[in-house]
Amino acid sequence: SAPALQCGDDPEDLSLTGEPMVGGVPVGASPECEIAVAFTDQIINHCLPAAYTVVRTWTTIDFCNGTVSSRVQLIKVEDKVAPVLTAPADVTIGTDGFTCTGSLTLPQASATDNCSAINIVPHWQFGSGYGPFSSIPLGTHIVTYTATDGCGNSSTATMQVSVEDTGPPQAICSSDLQVSLSASGGAYLNAATIGVNSSDNCSGPVSLDISRDAENYAAQLLFTCDDI
Repeated sequence: SAPALQCGDDPEDLSLTGEPMVGGVPVGASPECEIAVAFTDQIINHCLPAAYTVVRTWTTIDFCNGTVSSRVQLIKVEDKVAPVLTAPADVTIGTDGFTCTGSLTLPQASATDNCSAINIVPHWQFGSGYGPFSSIPLGTHIVTYTATDGCGNSSTATMQVSVEDTGPPQAICSSDLQVSLSASGGAYLNAATIGVNSSDNCSGPVSLDISRDAENYAAQLLFTCDDI
């Protein structure tokens, strides 16, 4: 028996599948007296269009003596090649609003196959499929994409999702504060007095500074009679 054909091969190419011979010469080219040959095919499906079996019935006729002979040949066409899978580029996302986690829908991967349709599914520690996914913690997470063709051949590729704290702290400031000057005509206002409950979604407590001109910041400001 000969090796199976690959799904891109043509089972009607007799140079691949073979044909009846007489003395090592194809029957149709044989100098033997009045011998003719023909074949009919029946297809048995496995996972069309990639893999199937051809049941080929050969019939030869010797017109000299009227002899008719038949033989059956099985030609197997297989798909043993896995898809070629290309994972998406790595992704970096920021955290959501007031939480220290991120959210995203995974990007699509691409793949090609020599024969059949392809199904691509991503998997990672937060589940399978494309999402959307939420509550993804800070750090780098590996996503594995698996591409499977119609005959069960599969390949994998990976990409990374990085979640970073890209959001600024939330400044919550008191308003309508009154500063009482001392007998010497001065008073200090601390940043902590204004920034009540200011915080960051990931880092917790934040350091506070205040400024008169949004350029020069300090932990406290001196107010004098000139500010009245």
